[in-house]
Amino acid sequence: MTDPKKIQRSEKLYQNINNDHVVFFNGEWVGKTKHKIQALFGLHKASLNQKIISITAGLSIIILGSAFLYSEMEKTKIEQQTAETYIQTFAESLDSQMIKKSQLGITNAIGISSSDAVQKAASNMDQKALHQALSKISANYKAMTPFKNIKLHFTDENQKSYFKSWKPLEKQKISDLSNRAYLKTLAKEQKPEIALAVSSVGFNIKAIVPIFVDGRFEGGIEFIQGVGSIRRDLAEQNRQYLLAISTDYALAGDKFRQKNANNLPISNDKKWVVGNNKQFSMDVSGKQIEALRNIDLNTLFKNRYLVTDNYFHYAKPIHDSSDKLIGYHIITTDIGEYNALLAKQFSIADNAFIEVLLVLVTFLTLILVLLWFMVIKPVRQAKNTMEESVNNSDLFARVHIYGNDEIAQMAKAYNRQSMLAQVSNAEVSSAMEEILAGRLNYEIKFPFQSDYGILKNRINETSHSLKTTFETIGEVMHDLQNGDFNKQHKNELNGEYAQVVDDCLAAMHSLSSAFSEINQVMNFAARGKLDERIQNFAAGDIRKLQETLNQTLSHIDEGFKDIVDAAQRIAQGDLTQPIAHEYEFTMDEAKQAINESMSSLTTTLSQVTEI
Repeated sequence: MTDPKKIQRSEKLYQNINNDHVVFFNGEWVGKTKHKIQALFGLHKASLNQKIISITAGLSIIILGSAFLYSEMEKTKIEQQTAETYIQTFAESLDSQMIKKSQLGITNAIGISSSDAVQKAASNMDQKALHQALSKISANYKAMTPFKNIKLHFTDENQKSYFKSWKPLEKQKISDLSNRAYLKTLAKEQKPEIALAVSSVGFNIKAIVPIFVDGRFEGGIEFIQGVGSIRRDLAEQNRQYLLAISTDYALAGDKFRQKNANNLPISNDKKWVVGNNKQFSMDVSGKQIEALRNIDLNTLFKNRYLVTDNYFHYAKPIHDSSDKLIGYHIITTDIGEYNALLAKQFSIADNAFIEVLLVLVTFLTLILVLLWFMVIKPVRQAKNTMEESVNNSDLFARVHIYGNDEIAQMAKAYNRQSMLAQVSNAEVSSAMEEILAGRLNYEIKFPFQSDYGILKNRINETSHSLKTTFETIGEVMHDLQNGDFNKQHKNELNGEYAQVVDDCLAAMHSLSSAFSEINQVMNFAARGKLDERIQNFAAGDIRKLQETLNQTLSHIDEGFKDIVDAAQRIAQGDLTQPIAHEYEFTMDEAKQAINESMSSLTTTLSQVTEI
């Protein structure tokens, strides 16, 4: 490995292994945390298809769960919005009823106050004259309008009450009502007004108009209406209505208001009572009162509406002219109407959820189909081709994928890698064939990179080393052939190649030493010194040569010694000792010549002696 980046990655891997940060799984080093998470869900052994299906299913569950939670949250909002919309109809209905009563009261009050008889009696505070005039008016109202009991209340410019039409003449009293805010407003502004009040007749709507006589403010006339007609109108719509007033508010007023604190209670703690015992008696409002007694009115008043198992309650606050809380309009209706409206709205949300579900299922099905044809199937084909290539060592196998996406690019990369492996194998095979054939000049020229480049360099270096080795061996052999044993050769090779050359050089040195000694001994022999012998023996045939030379020298030395001794004996006249040793070839001929000479001399001497 020579790439610095690869070396750095390997060092980091070894460090992680040493620190126990990775685990070995399926031939790979994997982060321990990642492996634990994958193993927890079984993803480390799952196929791509299983992973995609698992992830898709998980995402589907998350999306559907989120959609369901969102739907439930939306249902809560829908419930609130539906309730708000529902109570808005109640509020609008009440506002319409109150406006209608206010306008009607103002109109009638103005009409009554325009009567000369009423104006004259009012300016004089003449109770009898008012009683007579209003009796005629009351009779006309009963005959010609829905109003059966007209209640009119007269006060002077000093906010003193002096005539109430619902009381007999003999019970009329003058009362100081200067503490009533609406009368103060009338005296100050001297124009028609509407006041919501709690008085001796319970809660009522007062249409108040000023009375002017000759341009002088003489007080006012109150056209008083209850809210019983609202209850009757709403009853026709299957809605129960009553007006609740606070006992705290009633007790905080004058003696007329305080009487209402003892009205029919609608709460168990008796802090809330009906606005009028006749208009909201148990006979006409008992069912609603019982229902209200079974709930927490404070919650109803705080939230403006309250839903129970059987009823839907709505409450709208009522304030007087001083913005003090008088009480509440309360409408109660059967829960069925609200549930039907709510179910209709819920069905919209449920349909939306079902639509989301259908869209999600369709979308996921389409995604899975696309993934199958565009990812899983091509990847499987690529995997099968690669496995077949590996199992059969078939580098001709190719992954065939149409397109230019990442999978096609991966297939092309694999095909290029296979082709590169084939080229590498072909180049290496050619190089080996050339080396095997003894052609060591062959080099791989293809521009391989990375590991293939390293292999290329190693092959070329091997070829070059073999070439250099055999060239050196050739030079040594050539010198041996020429008998030049002392020539020096450099050995810059490594390993076994260097050892081969060293062995050749060692053999050359051994031959040089052997032949140097042979030459030295033979040089002495040439000069007649035949007693020198080769002392340093080599091995093999060289040793045989050395031993043969030593034997030859010994044989020649011995032969010459015999000849010299024989010659010396002849010179001394001793012809009786011929050469006895056995010799061959030339030495034998010399031996025979000496012996024959000695024999001839002996014969000659014998003949001479005989003479």
